[in-house]
Amino acid sequence: MTTRPALLRASAAGSRSALTRSAVAVLGGAALVVALAGCTGGGDGDASPSPTPSSTAAAAPAVTDIQDDPGTAPDFVGALQDVQQTACELDGGAYTVTGTAANPTDAAQHYRIYVSLLDGDQATLGLTQVDLDSVAAGETAEWEAQLAVDSADLSCVLRVERFAA
Repeated sequence: MTTRPALLRASAAGSRSALTRSAVAVLGGAALVVALAGCTGGGDGDASPSPTPSSTAAAAPAVTDIQDDPGTAPDFVGALQDVQQTACELDGGAYTVTGTAANPTDAAQHYRIYVSLLDGDQATLGLTQVDLDSVAAGETAEWEAQLAVDSADLSCVLRVERFAA
């Protein structure tokens, strides 16, 4: 084994380290050039972008008819279990949604029912609000909502808030 003076050993190690850093930098730069080359337009001279298809582009515009944002009623509780939907039908370009609200409490309650129409992708195509004022304790009230949305095969989904009358 040949022994080198300490200065030469350090210099050789430093050169290898510098050489390794240079090699990594060159390889990294080459990889970046290759990656960016894959982003070019293909060299046909046509630089205009083509549109990308979007699932939301085909969706009909949403119809929203609410007076109060969901969750803004004072001291409300979720009360979906109090409400039954009895119909959700498209007729003449609009949906009619009907149901009942049964107050299980010992005091009169207000009900705020939000009716949403959702397509197969769960996009909201319609949203309306129905307010039932002062449903007496232990009583049941009927409700109805109409949404001017002319799309077949939509699902009716409810959000229900109950709060003191």
